Amino acid sequence: MNDSFNVGDIVRYSENGPKLVVESVSSYPEFYRCIWFDDVNRLQINSFIPETLKFVETIRCDEEALHKGEKVKLVWGGPKMIIEVASADGQSYVCSWFDDHHVFHRSDIKRDVLRRLETLRKHRIDDF
Repeated sequence: MNDSFNVGDIVRYSENGPKLVVESVSSYPEFYRCIWFDDVNRLQINSFIPETLKFVETIRCDEEALHKGEKVKLVWGGPKMIIEVASADGQSYVCSWFDDHHVFHRSDIKRDVLRRLETLRKHRIDDF
């Protein structure tokens, strides 16, 4: 298993876990904070030690800034979300979406793990 990941990398917990996106890295103790959507599109967040993660791929976020009202997904997919608010420094966004049970969700998500829908279409990312 890889023991070094970067923000935005797509990883799996063990061999058969769901796809997770590395959102931040803690150096001591070494943990990777990951986000993902469960099987009904509820956002999950947890931290993992590197020995439990397996690298899947790297998909970088769009270079241009995102804006209020744009439709986005995590770099690997998940539900369609709408940007409601951008932080002053443009490094995180308040995104909203409905899960598969029609429950509304809103969460602050870091810039480095988001992609515009048209970028995902162009690159034919899985889970779109």
